[in-house]
Amino acid sequence: MSLFDITFIGVGAMIGAGVFALTGFAAGLAGPALILAFALNGFVALFTAVSYAELGAAFPEAGGAISG
Repeated sequence: MSLFDITFIGVGAMIGAGVFALTGFAAGLAGPALILAFALNGFVALFTAVSYAELGAAFPEAGGAISG
């Protein structure tokens, strides 16, 4: 698998299927502001991704966010 494939598997896991199922409904309600909403949500998700990247670099061990 390439980096591109792995990246979009991660994006798919973060976003879920709701973004595909409800985009038309949201566009009907928000109109052109939907693009701004997606951009703002992506910006917030970027902070989460950077936090996980920092933690992964600081603690290079196997495990997830919750492990005992």
